[in-house]
Amino acid sequence: MAWSFNGSTGYLTAATAPVASPPLTIACWFRKSGTASSFKEVVTLANPSTGHEFALLAGNGAAAAASAFALGGTGAQASSTTTFALAQWRHGAAVFASGNQRYAYLDGGGKGTNSVSVTPASINRTDVGRGIVGYFPGDVAEVAVWNAALSDLEIAALAQGFSPLCLLHRLANLVLYQNLIRPLNHPGIGPLMSAAGGATAATHPRMIHPRSLAFGPLRRQVQLLNFYRVAAAQARATAVQQGWAAVSGTEMGSSYPVGEVSN
Repeated sequence: MAWSFNGSTGYLTAATAPVASPPLTIACWFRKSGTASSFKEVVTLANPSTGHEFALLAGNGAAAAASAFALGGTGAQASSTTTFALAQWRHGAAVFASGNQRYAYLDGGGKGTNSVSVTPASINRTDVGRGIVGYFPGDVAEVAVWNAALSDLEIAALAQGFSPLCLLHRLANLVLYQNLIRPLNHPGIGPLMSAAGGATAATHPRMIHPRSLAFGPLRRQVQLLNFYRVAAAQARATAVQQGWAAVSGTEMGSSYPVGEVSN
């Protein structure tokens, strides 16, 4: 499953932030409903007391773009040059390379840039489904935060359906990951989150996950996406690779390709 938010009360939260200053990257899959007519925060790293935040936003109507938004006394926003239709799963990413360099991506492309100098300070909270400006209406899955500025190629790979865990060379920078397939806090990277305000379950977008994780005391060797093969992997992203599982939908089916499972 993914998590669904009503746009008025539902959200996930942690009373800490895994990273508080650039460089950082926020990415997730989202499916926005048609109940709001402006940009809304999908994932935020914020300080509610000061009104400062780093956020991945999703627009609506003519402004249906993904945005990287920094709020700290004043606001600065980079929006994707492409837009999306409501009620469809889309991938959004916000990269904050520095205090005056931020980039927004929609479905791995449409890169928008902004160079206004704004640096949010004293960030101390993580939210999914809400932010300083308001609440997000719709579904969210595969939330990830890195303490690094991901490249265009890395964002494009994530938008092809690869789990953040498939970026092997970025595992050391992955400071928060909530796949939101099952209960919260899985696979357990970053601060523990809790649900509030009536957040509910929704169908999960199709994803390619590694068979096992390179975490824990044993540090088992696993099959993960090699950085130098990202481009080749993108070209074959619809195929189920050995040792990986594609997760899709909420119903059990009678026939799946080898390696594919249903939640």
